[in-house]
Amino acid sequence: ADPMIRQCCAPGSILMCASRDGDVLKVWDLATGSSRAFGSNAGLVSSLCTLGSLLFAGSCSGNVVVWDLATGECVRHLEA
Repeated sequence: ADPMIRQCCAPGSILMCASRDGDVLKVWDLATGSSRAFGSNAGLVSSLCTLGSLLFAGSCSGNVVVWDLATGECVRHLEA
């Protein structure tokens, strides 16, 4: 079965969604329709936001995973 969406946010020209099970973050470029999937590494995602080219995924446990939107790489894991 497809995972249910838990969190969704659309700052500017992108749409970010996190699955309910916390396994996948997906980002769509609304101008082009292209998308990129990220393994969340944060656990159950409770919040999403961007700052410049970075995507921040906050978890219910208080941890934050920081992703580079351009490369898809996890650049930092901040623990509560």
